[in-house]
Amino acid sequence: MADKTNIGWTNRTLNFWKGCTKKNEECRFCYAATLAKRGGWDFSKVTRCGRDIWRKPDRWNKEAAEAGRVDLVFTCSISDFFHPAADAWRDEAWDVIRRNKNLAWQILTKALVAKDGGLSFVLERLPKDWGDGWDHVWIGSSAGQRDTFATTAHHLRNIPAATRFLSMEPLLELIPVEDFEAAGDLSWLDQAIIGGESGTHLATKNEQWQHRRMDLVWARTAAAQFLKRHVAVMFKQRSDVKNEQPADCPWLDGLKQWPLNLFDHQQHAKEVGLIEGPNPRGYPLRIFS
Repeated sequence: MADKTNIGWTNRTLNFWKGCTKKNEECRFCYAATLAKRGGWDFSKVTRCGRDIWRKPDRWNKEAAEAGRVDLVFTCSISDFFHPAADAWRDEAWDVIRRNKNLAWQILTKALVAKDGGLSFVLERLPKDWGDGWDHVWIGSSAGQRDTFATTAHHLRNIPAATRFLSMEPLLELIPVEDFEAAGDLSWLDQAIIGGESGTHLATKNEQWQHRRMDLVWARTAAAQFLKRHVAVMFKQRSDVKNEQPADCPWLDGLKQWPLNLFDHQQHAKEVGLIEGPNPRGYPLRIFS
């Protein structure tokens, strides 16, 4: 619930509630579970956060409006916005989101990884006035394995949203080219985050690292396939002890987009032969256009 954050793809984090349920292998070494352990609270129990947290967006929105900008807000960073245990509070959270339009709300969920019922589960929890999506709200899903990529690609394309994004973090295996081809047209997808599993919380007492290594070939393959389909890419981090690399670090073949101008990266992609021709969609953060 931070005014500032080290997460490279957002400006702030906001949690209306905390606690979550681990869904799959991507959740095994969840950083939020580690934060809960350190903080002395039960990660397996979803609880509502205090009033001071719920009031922060109004202040942030005022600051952003006065400065003539839009701030990115990741919610929920230590829970899941669509967790069923939060059903009683979600309408109130939607009210906060609805009125704070100088904040771009990045809602990342694992609810869509469920093959059966994942899509309907999320659709049933959208507000009644959602329509085709609110311009200042992003909907994203995790997809760090072949099965979750296939499922999420099907479900996320059917969620009405102004901006959709995928988080391949941690990327645990190669997503082969044929899987991207099977996913078909990705014109519905705006952003993709690619990253390895890392963090000091993955060290044991004898300094043996538990994180599962990401082969950079996996990251390069995914980045190339997204760029060929005109999807903006952020390579967030390698598999390493440190969570975030410096902003000037040439993470992956010079790939360091997000939220830099997409056209700059499209030029890089053309120079290295990943794509040809102009980008038909322009800068993907439509809220700024």
